[in-house]
Amino acid sequence: MLSKIIQIAAKKGANPKMNPSLELALQKARYMSVPRDIIDRAILKGSGQLEGDHGPAQSGNMEEIFYEGYGPGGVAILVKTLTSNTNRTASSIKTIMGKH
Repeated sequence: MLSKIIQIAAKKGANPKMNPSLELALQKARYMSVPRDIIDRAILKGSGQLEGDHGPAQSGNMEEIFYEGYGPGGVAILVKTLTSNTNRTASSIKTIMGKH
């Protein structure tokens, strides 16, 4: 999962010094002892320098999307998601917020 997060962050730029979200993802990966070759491959895939393999484990083009809504008492809620299907995710978020 960390490699997907690195890929998403690398879409905004492959240089961690110029991309704070990539730097944070790399710090988390180092803390979790992710091998360097996996980190490098994720950065290359995310920045478009390396084609992703399209095997059965590949979950498609992942996107980071924010949804906002209002909870009980008018409290504003911001939900950050990572998804390959925005329609399904929007529907799920709407259902969850409607129930709770």
